[in-house]
Amino acid sequence: MKNILLFSIIAVLAVSCVKKPVPTPDPIITNRLTTSEKFSVPVKSGYTTIVATGSDTLCVTTEPTSIWIPKNATVTTKSGEAASVTVSYTQGTTDNPYAQLWQTIGFEDSVEGDYDYNDLVIHCKYEFKNGQFGIGVHPIALGSTKPIALGCKILVNDQEVLDEILCDNCRQTLFIQDGKVMSDFVNTSSTANFHTNNFALKKTVGVPAKTTMADMKVIWYIKVDDNKFLYSVNHLFEYLDKNQRPYGLIITNTGNTFYQDERNPAVGGNWFAYPFEGISISSAYPAFDGWITGSSNYCDFSRAVSGTTIDLDTYKYNRPKEGPTRVYYFPTSKSPFQ
Repeated sequence: MKNILLFSIIAVLAVSCVKKPVPTPDPIITNRLTTSEKFSVPVKSGYTTIVATGSDTLCVTTEPTSIWIPKNATVTTKSGEAASVTVSYTQGTTDNPYAQLWQTIGFEDSVEGDYDYNDLVIHCKYEFKNGQFGIGVHPIALGSTKPIALGCKILVNDQEVLDEILCDNCRQTLFIQDGKVMSDFVNTSSTANFHTNNFALKKTVGVPAKTTMADMKVIWYIKVDDNKFLYSVNHLFEYLDKNQRPYGLIITNTGNTFYQDERNPAVGGNWFAYPFEGISISSAYPAFDGWITGSSNYCDFSRAVSGTTIDLDTYKYNRPKEGPTRVYYFPTSKSPFQ
């Protein structure tokens, strides 16, 4: 009897030590909710190829390469709107080839939240050059009172090369104004109370030879509520809650053009006008639910219900006539390597 009991205990322990499989997302849903796609950059002998969307340069190269561009963008050789990707050529070659992409990531901080996607909003730049891949994190909004840690995984051809918590407390690290940590909610009401034109976080990794920008992937996540990991849309880790809503959205292009200043007015086609505090994104963007459920293949983030999202005028270089509303600056000229 003792031997039987001993064997039973060992069997239970053995089963308990077996790691549970990590839930993986539905590839059909993930493909629909992914807002970027691969693009093979064409080249001409003796010329430099320049790929741009609006005033944002995506790639400068003389060699064939692959990059990420906004999903379903119209590729053209003529100058177009922010939603278009323009391919042009200049005579001569370049000694400084590079590729880059901006995205905005909006998180919910709970397993089941209010779906305003402003609990943490970051504006991120990815840059690829000289055999290195760099990330710059530009903090935008914090609609949460919880301690939130921000992390990411960097993959090369789906092989993980980095998994790191970039900051343990987003409020204390990212949202500092005039030397003081911002209190309460940050930039989630009609009056902006925080801005920066700098990257609060940077991370760079070396990459193998012959790697292209399109070989790189970044999976963003936050850690909240006693080590609960909540992932943004990705192809490896479950990111949907029980209501089939993502914990984190990744926006590559909204169809809108936003502004920096008079010297460089057109900028930030990737900018996400997130909902005000407590307003569900489904109320702000009527196309959102159809995108989530699959009745449509995209959400038009250029069409928000009036009065439900952060005022677009907040992001223009001309300040409103009344009130001390701050102007956001989009650090398009900055680099994660600087």
